[in-house]
Amino acid sequence: GGDLNLACAETGEAYAWPIPFKGEISLNPVKLMMPKKIKVSKVQCGHDFGFLISNEGLVYSYGKSNKDGQLG
Repeated sequence: GGDLNLACAETGEAYAWPIPFKGEISLNPVKLMMPKKIKVSKVQCGHDFGFLISNEGLVYSYGKSNKDGQLG
């Protein structure tokens, strides 16, 4: 409930945790599936949601739900 961590590597890859996986919660960072041409340079987290910002300035939202419109 409300836990989300995001990180980006110098290579432009993005990671998130904890992640539900096959009925379990993975506490290890999981690489997010992004198109290879998208390089993430910044991340920001809120309660159950986060934003990824690419080198080109594009914004991607990620989260549990959009019930309050927080994802876009």
